Amino acid sequence: MIQEEAQLQNRQVWHHLIEKELVRQVLHRSTPNFKKPPPSLSVIGLQFRKKLSASKLTTKYNVQYRPSVNKLGGLNMTPTGNARAFCCLKFVTLLIALNTELLFLEAGLQLHGNGYDGLLVAISPLVPENQSLIPNIKEMITEASFYLFNATKRRVFFRTVQILIPATWNAHNYSKVKQESYEKANIIVNNWNGEHGDDPYTLQYRGCGKAGKYIHFTPNFLLNDDLTAGYGSRGRVFVHEWAHLRWGVFDEYNYNKPLYINRRSQIEVQGQCSSDLTGVFVCEKGPCPQENCIISKLFKEGCAFLYHNIQNATASIMFMQSLSSVVEFCNASTHNQEAPNLQNQMCSLRSAWDVIADSDDFKHSSPMNGTELPPSPTFSILQTGDKVVCLVLDVSSKMAEANRLLQLQQAAEFYLMQIVEVHTFVAIVTFNSQGEIKTQLHQINSDDDRKLLVSYLPTTVSADTEASICSGLKKGFEVVEKLNGKTYGSVVILVTSGVDGPVEDCLPAVLSSGSTLHSIALGSSVVGKLEKLSHLTGGLKFFVPEKSNCHSMIDAFSRISSGTGDVFQQIVQLENRGEIVEPYQQLKNSVTVDASVGNDTAFLVTWQTSGPPEIVLSDPNGRKYYTSDFITNLAFQTASIRISGTAKPGIWIYTLNNTYHSPQALKVTVASRASSFTVPPATVEAFVAKDSTYFPHPVMIYANVRKGSYPILNSTVTATIKSETGDPVTLQLFDDGAGADVIKNDGIYSRYFFSFAVNGRYSLKIHVNHSPSISKLAYFAPGSRAMYIPGYIENGNIQMNMQRKLVHQSKEDQKQAFSRISSGGSFSVWGVPAGPHPDMFPPCRITDLEAAEVEEEVVLSWTAPGEDFDQGKATSYEIRISRSLHSIQNDFTSAILVNTSKLNTQPAGTRQTFTFLPKLFTDELEHQADGETQDNHRIYIAIIAIDQNSLRSAVSNIAQVSLFIPQNSVPELSRNYLILKGVLTAVSLIGIVCLIIVVIHCILEKKRKADKEGNGIRAGCLFTTDSQVVLGVRSPFIVAKFRAAQGLSLTEAISFAFGSKQAAKSSESNILEPSIYLLDNPCLHFFIYKYGSKERHLHNQHFSQETKGRFAAMQSWQSSAFLVILHLLEGALSSSLIQLNNNGYEGIVIGIDPSVPEDETLIQQIKDMVTQASPYLFEATGKRFYFKNVAILIPENWKTKPDYVRPKLETLKNADVLVAEASPLGNDQPYTEQVGQCGEMGERIHLTPNFLAEKKSLQYGPQERAFVHEWAHLRWGVFDEYSNDQKFYLSKGKPTPVRCSKAITGKNRIQICQGGSCVTDKACKFDKLTGLYEKGCEFIPDETQTEKASIMFAQSINTVVEFCTEKNHNAEAPNLQNQKCNLRSTWEVIRDSEDFKKTTPMNTQPPKPTFSLLQIGKRIVCLVLDKSGSMSTGDRLNRMNQASKLFLLQTVELGSWVGMVMFDGAAFVQSELREINSGTDRDALTRRLPTVAAGGTSICSGLRSAFTVIRKKYPTDGSEIVLLTDGEDNTISGCFNEVKQSGAIIHTIALGPSAAKELEQLSKMTGGLQTSASDQAQNNGLIDAFAALSSGNGALSQHSIQLESKGLTLQNTQWMNGTVIVDSTVGNDTLFLITWTTQPPQILLWDPSGKKQDGLVVDKNTKMAYLLVPGTATVGVWKYSLQASSQTLTLTVTSRASSATLPPITVTSRMNKDTGKFPSPMVVYATIRHGASPVLRARVTALIESVNGKTISLELLDNGAGADATKDDGVYSRYFTAYEANGRYSVKIWALGGKNEATQTAMPQQNGVRYIPGWIENGEIKWNPPYPETNNKLQVKQVCFSRTSSGGSFVASNVPKASIPDLFPPCQITDLKAKLQGDNLINLTWTAPGDDYDHGQAHKYIIRISTSILDLRDKFNDSVQVNTTGLIPKEANSEEVFVFQPENIIFENGTDLFIAIQAVDKVNLKSEISNIAQVSLLIPPPESPSPTDSGTICLQVNSTNSGLQFFKIMWKWIGEMQVSLGLH
Repeated sequence: MIQEEAQLQNRQVWHHLIEKELVRQVLHRSTPNFKKPPPSLSVIGLQFRKKLSASKLTTKYNVQYRPSVNKLGGLNMTPTGNARAFCCLKFVTLLIALNTELLFLEAGLQLHGNGYDGLLVAISPLVPENQSLIPNIKEMITEASFYLFNATKRRVFFRTVQILIPATWNAHNYSKVKQESYEKANIIVNNWNGEHGDDPYTLQYRGCGKAGKYIHFTPNFLLNDDLTAGYGSRGRVFVHEWAHLRWGVFDEYNYNKPLYINRRSQIEVQGQCSSDLTGVFVCEKGPCPQENCIISKLFKEGCAFLYHNIQNATASIMFMQSLSSVVEFCNASTHNQEAPNLQNQMCSLRSAWDVIADSDDFKHSSPMNGTELPPSPTFSILQTGDKVVCLVLDVSSKMAEANRLLQLQQAAEFYLMQIVEVHTFVAIVTFNSQGEIKTQLHQINSDDDRKLLVSYLPTTVSADTEASICSGLKKGFEVVEKLNGKTYGSVVILVTSGVDGPVEDCLPAVLSSGSTLHSIALGSSVVGKLEKLSHLTGGLKFFVPEKSNCHSMIDAFSRISSGTGDVFQQIVQLENRGEIVEPYQQLKNSVTVDASVGNDTAFLVTWQTSGPPEIVLSDPNGRKYYTSDFITNLAFQTASIRISGTAKPGIWIYTLNNTYHSPQALKVTVASRASSFTVPPATVEAFVAKDSTYFPHPVMIYANVRKGSYPILNSTVTATIKSETGDPVTLQLFDDGAGADVIKNDGIYSRYFFSFAVNGRYSLKIHVNHSPSISKLAYFAPGSRAMYIPGYIENGNIQMNMQRKLVHQSKEDQKQAFSRISSGGSFSVWGVPAGPHPDMFPPCRITDLEAAEVEEEVVLSWTAPGEDFDQGKATSYEIRISRSLHSIQNDFTSAILVNTSKLNTQPAGTRQTFTFLPKLFTDELEHQADGETQDNHRIYIAIIAIDQNSLRSAVSNIAQVSLFIPQNSVPELSRNYLILKGVLTAVSLIGIVCLIIVVIHCILEKKRKADKEGNGIRAGCLFTTDSQVVLGVRSPFIVAKFRAAQGLSLTEAISFAFGSKQAAKSSESNILEPSIYLLDNPCLHFFIYKYGSKERHLHNQHFSQETKGRFAAMQSWQSSAFLVILHLLEGALSSSLIQLNNNGYEGIVIGIDPSVPEDETLIQQIKDMVTQASPYLFEATGKRFYFKNVAILIPENWKTKPDYVRPKLETLKNADVLVAEASPLGNDQPYTEQVGQCGEMGERIHLTPNFLAEKKSLQYGPQERAFVHEWAHLRWGVFDEYSNDQKFYLSKGKPTPVRCSKAITGKNRIQICQGGSCVTDKACKFDKLTGLYEKGCEFIPDETQTEKASIMFAQSINTVVEFCTEKNHNAEAPNLQNQKCNLRSTWEVIRDSEDFKKTTPMNTQPPKPTFSLLQIGKRIVCLVLDKSGSMSTGDRLNRMNQASKLFLLQTVELGSWVGMVMFDGAAFVQSELREINSGTDRDALTRRLPTVAAGGTSICSGLRSAFTVIRKKYPTDGSEIVLLTDGEDNTISGCFNEVKQSGAIIHTIALGPSAAKELEQLSKMTGGLQTSASDQAQNNGLIDAFAALSSGNGALSQHSIQLESKGLTLQNTQWMNGTVIVDSTVGNDTLFLITWTTQPPQILLWDPSGKKQDGLVVDKNTKMAYLLVPGTATVGVWKYSLQASSQTLTLTVTSRASSATLPPITVTSRMNKDTGKFPSPMVVYATIRHGASPVLRARVTALIESVNGKTISLELLDNGAGADATKDDGVYSRYFTAYEANGRYSVKIWALGGKNEATQTAMPQQNGVRYIPGWIENGEIKWNPPYPETNNKLQVKQVCFSRTSSGGSFVASNVPKASIPDLFPPCQITDLKAKLQGDNLINLTWTAPGDDYDHGQAHKYIIRISTSILDLRDKFNDSVQVNTTGLIPKEANSEEVFVFQPENIIFENGTDLFIAIQAVDKVNLKSEISNIAQVSLLIPPPESPSPTDSGTICLQVNSTNSGLQFFKIMWKWIGEMQVSLGLH
């Protein structure tokens, strides 16, 4: 046995030594005679024998040999003498030592001397016996050998081949296998499952140039000679597939894209390589011209392109090997780089031959000399014999550590009782320092045999510390040899924890044994060379970490199968779960037994203590199995049960109760076998790319998920990697064709792993979860495959081949969920640094870069890599282009760089797009000669990704695009370029001289300039491009060469150098005419001469609206600090204090409304809810987010406790969650206020005490789950995935519940109610007219579910723990999520959030939330008022006093403490804190207001004095400061830190245009209100600002409400007349305030009864008068008349609620952002509420005043269009685009409601938790009470009302000084509806957008239709366009109606049609695509015809039913109406 191994090794070495000495010539395409050995071979053999005899290898050990040459010239070396066997053993050992390559030689394929040895072909045991297969395989490979030899230019051929015959075939004296097995085969022969397909294919899971996994042939392909006509000869096909397998090349054809556009803009057929192949188009009746077969670049049905069977082209084998002339691979000269095939995509446009030439095979070999062909292959026929397994188990003392022996016992018992197949021979050997045979080979034929073997397992360990692995193996081989005299084909499972060093001593014995050795290493001290034994024999290797709850041992044994390839006999592991369970706690979970498994199903429970846990196991039918039903082995601490027969498919639930008094590890393992022999089970194979790696090289992890031959797609595949020490790492694998994954949807899921904790071994386990709603089988087996030719043109005649059998999706698709577990063995990592790891992981290579030309732009798309390989987010991209493929391939950095400064990177795995204008690169591309004509530009594009440490990825695959340039443009441009060159050079020289002079001048005057400018050093810039020059002078001099090739336009370039300075174009240029740009700059003016084509409009796809505006025109600012502040303040306006810090949410405020009765249990209920919600959120977000700390805001009227502290910035106004009583009573639905669009944060969450007290858990589910549902609304702006308006919809003609995902199961039932009692239910009836269920039908979910999504549909379902993803999202459902978010799933929206972008998943469990209890106290306010000299300007001081008096007299609430500080250059305390208890206190404070304005401005002095005033009485926490100033202060930032530390809230009022720019930052950092007021007194802005300062904590009944605010400048004794409505909800503390500027006016005021009001208090010093109406003001219309001359009057009216129980009508307003950057629009919101009920149909106007005092009036609408998100929700909205100047804008809202217009209603909340109508429990429906319906009749009596409200202020920037360009597109249409009208007409209605968002009139509409909703969304421009010639857009917000007749559309029953609109303005700016209207066709059954309507429409319908009289078209706008249509 050992002698034979020595002979084999010698032959291999001999072939290696002589491979360069071969001299025989090979004849081209001839058949050689190999009966005699080549003469030269004997000579070479003699030479080698002499060398070997004289070598140290033979002389040192005195080994004598008789060398001879065998028939094939192989060298036979037979040792002589008595020490024959011993010497052979030593010889092999030393031979390996001399050749390091042989040390790692494993059983498998090797290349020696140009010949491949060890090629293994395996026939599956599922293939019926057919002896014809064997000669056909031989014939195929023999032909392939010579064909390959010729194709590779005499380099390689097949020398030795092994064919593995299954044991199920009859024995014919075949040789016995050694380590060969089906799983290790290079070529497998197996049937397809389902419909058979015969495409040969190769499974390629790695990249270009990497070897594949195996080649697959079907028996029919090998036996059916008719197939050779379509595929070509089998030998040629084999070479095609061999190139895939061995060298990693890809196919050069493309079934999916039969056409492509070449560089000459011509249509080419197929992705052929080379392009010299000829053929003709063939139509149904014969040959036809090309134009008859191609329509709009697509093949016409019935057409094909057939090739001539006689060709001259010799390439390419990877395209069409079936052509007789094709004998080569495409090389660089013949390769077709344009073809859209996988070879070009995967190999960066390299030819197949270029890739092959770079392979190791070619690097280590050279072409054979001579002309003779190589020898024919020799074949060995092997057959698997008896299955023999020997367990070799370590029992040394090391096994006593860490429960190793117990783990071994449990795993080995499970292996013997469940895993090892019947009829297998099994022996058991143990070892310490010596080996011992525990039992001889025993065949398993029954369970008794299995139990007998279990009894021989070791029960104790020895005291011997030595573990001699070689001794154990020796005994193992000894016992195996007793069966047949040899160990060939046996399996050894070696388990050890020993540190045996000399494991090499048994390497020769292992190599020569022919046995496959699987090794299992326990602990970190195992001998390091153990894996070599497995590696050399082709065995598996495993590592078991030392953790008490680790399953790795059982996983390892479960992974070891017979290797026969019979998936029906192999064990399938379904579950392996374990936890440390606390005393008297339980481990409860479920496992799914799917229909493909179920036979021999076993449940194994293991534990640590002496007694078993209490076990309860329930099958899907509810049958229970208890501990007594399990077979218990107390010695091994296991309990197992094998389910008799076939286990019932479905969810099995197990519960393990730890009855022991201490924590222990409880584990459950579930395994099964296939349920039938016809349907294969789903399987998973886990493996890594290589066994070991060195830091920082990553490990690539793979999981092959299949059902038979079909890949299973869209599964959730998770890898768990455990190191020798440290916590396990969880990694989700993907099949997306990006990162480590090469081929998308091939069923192989991949990922990089690089989170190396320590050096040493790592174990790998894969867990696969299959969700039936998203997972599916691929329609074909993936992989590269030989092309099937439908026919040829032969002698001018069409010769068609037999029709190719397409591989369709198996009919046995997955109908149930399933889960699988598989061990991936172990791998080793070395070189890991001991300390913190440096970042050495670059982004992964981009492999799916695509490029396309769209409207003269190049659009790139790719899958984003990560910061570290495919994890995280890269920092930037480097994109380069070139016209030379060779250049960009070999010298990427020399290619032209594209500017990517506006390209924001996306998280790894998301799709990234980028658009640039290639014309910017035309000149530079022209300088790259590539021999092409000038009428076309073909460019090559590649990308690298860069991380934050500047680590760079490898260069991506190379994309290409052809750009068509008009022929006359390039020469003309070149001519102008030459003309300009001299001119520009001269100008540049003159400019340089001037600049040098200026530099000298600037240096001399540096100090003077610095003092004057004060804003930093100015700079000068020189811009030069190929076609334009910009000269400018500033100091000191800076020269910047700025190329147009960087992708920036001219205005962008200017912005780059001069910040945000204006670039105002003074004259429009024509093509090739100079244009002049003028820059307004403090130093100088710039003249820019631009030649060439016009600047393109800035609407490139990758520019945001803000970017367009910034680059269109720039405005200079007085202070650079202001720009910094704008940058800091930019973003969505939100009063929330929430911060995301290291994955945890901090600063969450939950406020309890003062109206809630005191109940201390409510606080604990809030804590419990958040605590339980945190882990639910953590798991739902992929371990990204949790709740870290929460503040609970307790009302002031609750009892005070020591643990309550005073809040800081937290108020009820900015609370994220509000707990308040239900309104209306009984409606306890949790909901979230959402006024913005998809992805925008909500306002707040509303909860009720009843909900928190679990009184509504049946209706809404557990509180913690509901809270996470609402959190997703609040934080990430997602919407509900259910619908109360439409609970069912039609999908393919069938009524379907609105749900997400579709995998949620349940019943459709309707409740029967009689006499106020609902006691029964019935099945819903099908309405044949509508196609839906009858009204009142409800979808009742099943009690038991398997689906995990979605939280936004029904988080109350137990299994729902995830958000819907793009994989399982129901895009059809008519819910708000689809409507608002453009059909995107909730997870996609969450994934795009800033939270997600800033975090990565955690590796540990998060801590529990912490809570702080804050109690609202007395309101503390300090006025900090500016009295500097500038306040004397424009009556500012007096206006400030007027507004302050309003605040002190009316706005601030009773019981508040108020102080006052004045400041100019210093601060003065005017009043210490004083409690307001009466009017006397108010008057006293008003008398402290300043009377004189003088001095400088020191804001910080005022703030510090205010802090001092407050601290004398209270801490500053939670106090408020009202800061008013009109001046600038350069030192204001000096007190920012004090402000942050103070805990005070600062409200800022900026008065006039020069107020400090930093004021907004003070408000933003403290959560205060920011307002501004101009010097235009008639706008009343200052009084409005103070009136808005009500308490953020008090009860609503105590708030001051502004009813009116109006001003007017009167001339010549004019009158200011008007009315004010005092409605019934207000009236207390009603105050009328009148101000004037010169003299007191005449004031007349009447109440609603006509009674004139007296008693006004007149303050002539402050120039104001006021009347405080005693008691409650009379309800009705109050009238006023004011008369004055030549002065400005204002009137302000405020009031409070008339009752503490009846809430007043309120108006609150805000902007969507606090910074508006032109041209990005602002959105104004005004929310009108009566308590919690929205007020509808009010007239709402926004008055927006610029810093210059110009006021713009804007009507706000609640119509659900434009900026308004939801119709009739009481939130009125509008876009603001009328920017007038840079600076601050104040906002005021005026609202008017009347009896005929305003309607109050309490609508059901649209963004809340779903009300559960009922549940199914044990098959019975448990109904909840009906949802509390809103009764509008119960609303209060309708009243007229008027309100005004300050909306604060915002800051605008980048507004041009000159005329503002049109950069505002129309807004998106969001309310598109459709219905049927007349004869086959479609009536569309929508709200008209405007020319600029929702203002003006759009120019035109584009309407498109499609049968795919996602195609219409994603490929709108490719969809069918409707003729809209007669459609003229109306004014914005008008109702549009358009009627059209669909053309070229044939409806079929159950199909859908989708419609969308895009609006276009007069400058061709386009809106976003509208919401999508859906059309479903339903043909009801003929037995229930509906009466024919006289106005019916006749449409042609394809149907075989002659009695068809009726069908229906249902037009749906998501959640809209349905229309019926009759037919004759």
